[in-house]
Formats: sequence, C-alpha cells, structure tokens
Amino acid sequence: MKFRGFILTFMVLTAYSINVAANHHEENDHHHEEGHETQEAHLHGYGESNVVIDGNDVEIHFDSPSANIVGFEYKASTQKEMQAVSRAKSTLETPDKLFSFKGTKCVATEVNVDMSALLPSEHEEDHHHDTKEKADIHSDVEAEYKFTCKDGKKLKSIKMLLLDEFPGLETFKVDWVKGNKQGSKKLFAGGFGRVKFK
Repeated sequence: MKFRGFILTFMVLTAYSINVAANHHEENDHHHEEGHETQEAHLHGYGESNVVIDGNDVEIHFDSPSANIVGFEYKASTQKEMQAVSRAKSTLETPDKLFSFKGTKCVATEVNVDMSALLPSEHEEDHHHDTKEKADIHSDVEAEYKFTCKDGKKLKSIKMLLLDEFPGLETFKVDWVKGNKQGSKKLFAGGFGRVKFK
C-alpha cells in the first residue's frame, strides 16, 4: 500500500536523523554520566508528533512523557491517579478535541491510545512505590490517529489543540510529510499551535 510505504520511509528517515544526532553528540561530548542520553531523550514538558499525509489519508503519531499528560510517570495506585489516567485516555481518544484541520474536512477512522505504562497489573495493585522509586520511573504515552479527508490536496494546516488540553506540554515538535514535501515545526504552549504544509 502506498500510504504504508510513506509511513515506512518517514520512520526510516526519522530513525536515521536520530542516529546521526546521537553519534554527533557522542563524538563531541565525553563528559556525560551514564544514563544521561536517556534523560535527554525523555524531557518533561516536551512532546513529539509525526504527521504523514498521503492523498486523502492522514496519519498522526503522538508521543510524550506521561508526566506531561497526567502529572506522573509511575503506575497509578490511588483513586485520584486512576481518575487522571482515565480522563487523559478519554481526551486522547477524542480526536476532535486534539486536532483541527483547515482546508478540508477530515474524519477519524482509527484511534489507538497506549497508556499501559501507567496502569497497574493485577499483582501490582497492592504494591506502593516510595517517593524515590517514583522519581526514578520514566514512562511515555503514545497515540496513533488515522483520518480520511474529503480532499487531501486542500489540507493547508492542522492546529494541535492538544497543547490546550494538556498544560504539561510546553514544547511540541511536529515532523510532517505531504506528498513530496516535508517539514518540521516546533510549537509552544500559549502560541499559535498550527502546522502549515507549504
């Protein structure tokens, strides 16, 4: 399928650029403590999205540290924490609250939200982490969205409303591919929040 080919190409290019950046970082700085690379890749307040537009099909992949979405990264154990996870999942499963399309009408056809890192398994429900253990835990929230648009050629931009829905997201990087064009845009909380496809 042509659409899947675009996604695969986009993922390969993204992986290549991350690898080049990591190698450059490694060659130029030998004073890092062990584990520092992981901490850099996992920044609180920072999230990322990949947008692939192929004809009338749009796919958006979203990835963020859990703290930006629910305020913590360990497995939820209290009623308040479970409610925070439930509310966030409900919001993430409602694409109309997260994305606004300009130029053509787009309808969500598939939504997949992964918050499993925050949900306790049966044998973990009675286990409570102490404060130090919780501080050392890192987890991400990921989501995939597929849309079908009336006329993909007329799609001019997407507004990332999720910056309004999740105040913990301060900086949001969007990499996009549309036909033979591609680009990258950094969005900031309280800003315009729109990615234009030029």
